[in-house]
Amino acid sequence: MPSARSSGTAESPQATRVARYAMPDSTLLDEAFLACTSSHCVFNADGVLINWSESFASLYPTLSDIVTVGLSYRDWLRTLYKRAGIRNLREVDDVEAWVDRQLAFIGHEDVQFIHHLIDDRYVLIRHTELSNGNWLFAAFDITELQQMRKANARSEYKFQQFARLASDWFWELDENLCYRYHSKHTVPMGGIEVSKLVGKERVRDIRSRLLNNQQLQEHIAALTEKKPFDVVLTCIAPDGQVCHARTVGTPQFDRHGKFTGFLGCGHDVTEAYALKQQFEYQATHDELTGLWNRRAFAAELNKLLEAVGSTTTTPMSLMFIDLDRFKLVNDSAGHQAGDQLLCELSDLFAKVLGDETMIARLGGDEFGAVVSQDVEAAMTLALTLISTIGEHQYYWGKRNYTVGASVGVVAIDHLSRDSSELLSKADIACYSAKKSGRNQAQQYTTQSSFQAQQNDELGKIKLLNDAINDNQVSLFLQPIVPAGNASETRVKFEVLMRFRDRSGQMLSSADIIPIAEKYERMQQLDLWVTEQSLHTIAELEKLNVCASLSVNLSGNTLSSAHALSQIVALVKSHGIAPRSLCFEVTETTAIANIDQVLTAMSELRALGCEFSLDDFGSGLSSFGYLKSLPVEYLKIDGSFVRNIMQDRACRAIVTAFNTLSHEMGMKTVAEFVENQEIADVLISLDIDYLQGFSVGMPRDVDDWLTYYREEQRRTGT
Repeated sequence: MPSARSSGTAESPQATRVARYAMPDSTLLDEAFLACTSSHCVFNADGVLINWSESFASLYPTLSDIVTVGLSYRDWLRTLYKRAGIRNLREVDDVEAWVDRQLAFIGHEDVQFIHHLIDDRYVLIRHTELSNGNWLFAAFDITELQQMRKANARSEYKFQQFARLASDWFWELDENLCYRYHSKHTVPMGGIEVSKLVGKERVRDIRSRLLNNQQLQEHIAALTEKKPFDVVLTCIAPDGQVCHARTVGTPQFDRHGKFTGFLGCGHDVTEAYALKQQFEYQATHDELTGLWNRRAFAAELNKLLEAVGSTTTTPMSLMFIDLDRFKLVNDSAGHQAGDQLLCELSDLFAKVLGDETMIARLGGDEFGAVVSQDVEAAMTLALTLISTIGEHQYYWGKRNYTVGASVGVVAIDHLSRDSSELLSKADIACYSAKKSGRNQAQQYTTQSSFQAQQNDELGKIKLLNDAINDNQVSLFLQPIVPAGNASETRVKFEVLMRFRDRSGQMLSSADIIPIAEKYERMQQLDLWVTEQSLHTIAELEKLNVCASLSVNLSGNTLSSAHALSQIVALVKSHGIAPRSLCFEVTETTAIANIDQVLTAMSELRALGCEFSLDDFGSGLSSFGYLKSLPVEYLKIDGSFVRNIMQDRACRAIVTAFNTLSHEMGMKTVAEFVENQEIADVLISLDIDYLQGFSVGMPRDVDDWLTYYREEQRRTGT
């Protein structure tokens, strides 16, 4: 039983607060009640404090000095408010009026309220009339209970928020699959009023509002069979828009296994569905023309080849279309003019070949088409297409352009094993048409000339695959030396590739790269060369050789976000010194893929890599784009350098390119420096770097490493 206090007439106020007094008369029930409290105090019928437990004053530290016998309940309330004795007091305009309202509770049975104490505890205060007519104020510590309530409230709130984030609406069905409940926080798909759903059968409702497709039938089957489901349902909204909603539901059963209904939710995925379709379209279609891209086209060809022979199919043929004189449009009118022409011709292809024909842009000015005709009919159609292309008048600015086309045709049958082989056959036939005078169509046959070319191509692609897989590609380094007295702290090389065929003959990259591009192996090859170059830089650094290697990147690699991310990862993992790796991009590649090239340059330059614009001058549309390309070096096309001695125009062009380069803050590299006379002229023109047989022959990487090791031993460095 808690001890109690009361006052004596002869004691000081302090003594009054600590004196002990016996409990007033009470029943056994009153005593048992007090034993369960955290603290308590007793006011008599006149509202005067006559007794309190030792722990009572500690509940209210800011009021402890006024707790004394004779304290009126009115004064207690007034001081409680003015001294902010508890945390959960609301601000009032009239304190006395508030006190009056609190006093009105006295005399009412079972009055209770909660005090949030200064020390952050919670107590439940209960007014109870004792058997002797006094009033007991008993405090029960409910801190733990209150914390649990708050935690539960927070959890419930979070659950509600998470649920609403995950879903736009919720619903519940009864055992008859009728709506028992539907949430109102978001209007469900189709815009139907929620109030009209309750009581309706869901199966009948969705059949009347949703598009009848496979997913709808799966949903209805799951409902009737009392199985879980996760489907995307489609409907036409009142405004005519097509809407999609992901709908998830689980059947409910009682403890006896009796079906009691469904719980389900829905989420509007219309925007996400449209975005997914857009991504899928972009992954399979050419961004410029809207035609199928090469990868998707090849995949469809493989599907067709799988069907050939297994079932009776309609005769089909593949066309390989290569535009003639298209480069003239690009070079003379610019890249934008060329793009516009490609778009016009793409529409023309569809008109001649049919809107349902699968047509693809295979790359640059090359196209493919699958027509549902045998080879003879496809050849006739190809000639019609060639004639139509030749008659097409294209105007850009004040000039009229005409282009032509050469077409190769091959039957899609069991004789071809995969899409690569089929495309190769059509390409070979197209090449034969070009050699025969262009603007012609050629059918692929098993004649020796066709077979020889195809076997040569397939042999080279096998050589490339084997060389990469077995690390049999040889890297050669050709020096890039400063011209005249220019100082350079690094030794600079261009990385070249050599391949050895079965007979042991060494093949240059010019023999292999066209095949690698045709069979989409350039990304794989570029990544391999980049990685080997990074290893070479590391080996040279061990020999105290500060080197910069120039590595060529293809347009295929620069256009691939995946390939670019792999190159970035390689550079980061090797931790190379800044400026020790320079990527060379040809002028035509840079201009044809300007956006992708700028993205690639930005990411790789951020790692410290440099860039060189190769074969500058090979096209006539470079100047408009040059100022947009952040390159350190401009490599003048070798055709101008080689003829600089005997052709005054070449000398003037080299001079102009060099001046332009310097004005834009770039260094100039002259390629194909084949003799000392050419070198002397280039030095007199203030060219920065020279590259060619006259200043340095390409040598195998291992030979260079051996040379520098010997130099290190000789000099003792």
